[in-house]
Amino acid sequence: MPITISEKRDQFTKFLIKELGSVNSVKDFSQQLRDAGICDLRNDKDFENVTKDGAPMLMSLLTWYNFGFLNKFIEIKQKIKEEK
Repeated sequence: MPITISEKRDQFTKFLIKELGSVNSVKDFSQQLRDAGICDLRNDKDFENVTKDGAPMLMSLLTWYNFGFLNKFIEIKQKIKEEK
């Protein structure tokens, strides 16, 4: 029996809490992905794309977040938008 999207989301959320250390960090990570215009994990299609094939995209995004690159990308994007 294939796993449902809600079961995938539950597993994914538990994984993110473990990796990021708190629910607030997971919310922040998700918000930063939206702010950067990368994806919206609340959207089923975006969620499936980020978590497919062993989730290498997710691991990259988590690394960017953990090292502060994702936040810096958002700052740069906003600065460029303001200067237009």
